[in-house]
Amino acid sequence: MACKILACGDVKGRLTQLFERVRNVQKKAGNFEMLLCVGSFFAAEKHAKDDWQMYVNGQLEAPIPTYILGPNTIGESANYANQETKGGEICPNVTVLGKRGIFTTLSGLSIAYLSGIDGDNVKPLDLQKHHIISEDVNYFTNLAKDSNFQGVDILLTSTWPKGICNFIQPPENYKKDSGSSLISYIASILKPRYHFVGTEGVFLERLPYRNDRGTYGKAQHITRFLGLAPVGNEEKLKYLYAFNIVPIRHISRENLLVIPSNVTNFPYDNIETSQVRNATQPNQSSGGFFYDMGNPQKQRSYQQKRRHYDNDNPGYSRDHKQRRGGQSTKQPVARGPCWFCLGNSEVEKHLVISVGLESYVALAKGGLTSEHVLIIPIGHYPSSLHLTEAVTTEIKKYPFNYSLRKFFKSLGKECVIFERNFRSQHLQLQVVPIPGGTTNVAKEAFQELGETNSLTFQLLPSNIDLTKIISEGSPFFLAEFDDGEMLLHRIHGKFPLQFGREILSSERLLNMPDRVNWKDCEISVEEATQNAQSFRKKFKAYEFNV
Repeated sequence: MACKILACGDVKGRLTQLFERVRNVQKKAGNFEMLLCVGSFFAAEKHAKDDWQMYVNGQLEAPIPTYILGPNTIGESANYANQETKGGEICPNVTVLGKRGIFTTLSGLSIAYLSGIDGDNVKPLDLQKHHIISEDVNYFTNLAKDSNFQGVDILLTSTWPKGICNFIQPPENYKKDSGSSLISYIASILKPRYHFVGTEGVFLERLPYRNDRGTYGKAQHITRFLGLAPVGNEEKLKYLYAFNIVPIRHISRENLLVIPSNVTNFPYDNIETSQVRNATQPNQSSGGFFYDMGNPQKQRSYQQKRRHYDNDNPGYSRDHKQRRGGQSTKQPVARGPCWFCLGNSEVEKHLVISVGLESYVALAKGGLTSEHVLIIPIGHYPSSLHLTEAVTTEIKKYPFNYSLRKFFKSLGKECVIFERNFRSQHLQLQVVPIPGGTTNVAKEAFQELGETNSLTFQLLPSNIDLTKIISEGSPFFLAEFDDGEMLLHRIHGKFPLQFGREILSSERLLNMPDRVNWKDCEISVEEATQNAQSFRKKFKAYEFNV
């Protein structure tokens, strides 16, 4: 099924004008799945900042899920709420993609993004977060080496690629030799079906170009390149582009390789590549999935304990080849910055409580209580529907689920475990302890607040296989209780992101109405580290890998 997508050029603070235009387009053409913005999203003028603040405060709201690139200047960085590198939501319906990565939507659309401007000619001491550096190029180079990689659906960059106007007439006021060789290289290896750029103040819908140069007869799909003008530009150049696209993973190879009559040759063949060669030298990574929480010298014995656990449980397999249902799959890898993948350097490891074979437990950042924890798969799995049998066994059945429930029972508490497979990239099972004897109260609260928000919940028996009743790409919210029963809501359209926290913080349960939003509950690294150490000490007797 085709995805309906909108893309726009530099917004430069003209949010109200852009979103009004989007509303008008949707009235005529129906709803679109998302809006993708390239170029500079923010502006320095006071009226633009005031306008943005109304969206941050919830007085105004974007009419469609909107994804933006990171800053192009130091001055723009102040608007990103420290999300310019990792990415994240900065106001309702507006999400920063981050510095670099590949984001896959629920419908299977793959969107590669690279924020910022070329830093190749910048002195090392002058490099800033918004500069594109060798690590960014290496990231995409390594992804493209995968033998199964066939390209991405969409590439978003603010910077134009050098050489894009070869074989065509460049737009007025655009210098043909402008652009970045690094972006040209990234476009050449990612082979996007659509490549959107901004920042140059011009509009160009280039003739599609071939990607099959130098592949000795191996056919490749084409790329459509669009340089979009700024929102509200005086020349009335096009800044909003609507298109339909079937994700590359769902399209037949025959349809993918259809070549239109007006196609040109690959435009980047003659681009100077010395800086690209320098930028793509292999670098060493010291990160790893497993480590000892307090003493790195104990890592060997810790790994031996994991192997011992594996040998003592013949029904538990470390083999990642089997997904539930017998489907063969590889160990998943994040295609973008993910601060829940344990091997990522961005993971806040001071919050980690316990590490297993396939998953780990960590304190929730901005948790409802000091005992609010997350169960997270080590591999990059978007939801519980994507888990292999091995990961499912550890996360959902034994030992973490069982160990945590047993631990909280020793404290006279029960717990609710909920998952929101909506606007999230990595599975997080939120484990929140509640007072003993309140499980039925929690069930009633979920259903009652659900009715208030026009959300319908389905009561499921214990041990039901969710893959049999929910398709893999479907968004959902699921709450699981100590008696094994679950409440499922299938998400259609909007869904309150803090729904689970809102219920559990209510007067009937934790009575913490001021802690609904996790951002209001953040504490210092020092305090969080102390909380993690305290929890780890109490939980040690219940930890399966001790």
